[in-house]
Parts: sequence; C-alpha cells; structure tokens
Amino acid sequence: MYVDRKWQDEKEKLIQCIHLQQLELTQRSMAAHERALDIAKDFAKVIASFEERLVTVETNIQKEISSLRGITDSLLAASGRGTTILPPPPGSL
Repeated sequence: MYVDRKWQDEKEKLIQCIHLQQLELTQRSMAAHERALDIAKDFAKVIASFEERLVTVETNIQKEISSLRGITDSLLAASGRGTTILPPPPGSL
C-alpha cells in the first residue's frame, strides 16, 4: 500500500508537470501568434505608406508632363508649327 501511495503521488507530480508544460507551450504559442500579428500590421502600414508615396510621385510626374506639354504647345504655336507631336498622357483618351 505504501508503494501504491508513493506511486500515486509521483504520478500526480508528473501529471502536474505535464500540465504546466502544456500551459507554457500554449502561452508561448499565443505570444508568437501575437508577435506575428504585430509584424504583419507593421508590414501593412509600411506598404500603405509606400503606396501613398508612389501615388504622390505619379501625380507629380503627371503634373510635370502636363506642364511640359503646355510649354511645348506654346513654343510650337509661337514658332508657327502647330501643336505638340507628343502622344496624349495615359488615361486621357
């Protein structure tokens, strides 16, 4: 009987140890998931910021092209040659 009780105590300690290890693994998994989520959010913010800068650059380039087109048309009109021979900007047709 003493052996049975000793074995039962040891078994309970081992079960408790396994339970605590499972809890630790669950907590680590949750922490890793949260970290991955934070990284994904940061990445999405960086991509959105890059897109905004890209749109700004594209808009500025289109404005510059329009301005250059106007200057070219003015110069050609002043020289009596007509209008620009440059194709229209993309998306303007």
